Amino acid sequence: MYARWWKSYFKFAIVREPVSRFISALNYASHFGLAINPSGRVDLSGYRARFGQDIVLEHDHRYYRRRDLLQPHHVSGAIYGNILDAEVDYIGTFETLSESMADVRGLIGHAAPFEHWRERSKPVSAVPLPKVDDRVIAEIAAMCAKDYSQFGYEEPR
Repeated sequence: MYARWWKSYFKFAIVREPVSRFISALNYASHFGLAINPSGRVDLSGYRARFGQDIVLEHDHRYYRRRDLLQPHHVSGAIYGNILDAEVDYIGTFETLSESMADVRGLIGHAAPFEHWRERSKPVSAVPLPKVDDRVIAEIAAMCAKDYSQFGYEEPR
């Protein structure tokens, strides 16, 4: 629909270390199909059922069907979340967010810092961290193998 304009837009993404990202996604557990099991450990089975076993395609399941979004170039070892399937012009990291956003500002010619539009609703210390056992870490590492190598994250051991 907007393809003729989309190519002229500056598109960027921010990635995050995968285990940290999954723990953060627990704030939106019902959307992502994540759960904490009775022993207090992260359960990815609902996530896998919703977004895929081999090729993981995160999408807004309220509006799109996964089978309509999968493309032949999608491979295992990466989580896909760009439902427009368009190349991005820049990828920064959450861990270096200030520097990444300074890069974006430079690339689009915006000298002033971007303003925060919303403060976190609860302090970080108030968010209880679940137990992430070796099995879950290994599953996340397998799902995100390409991300670990592409963005220089150290793979969990």
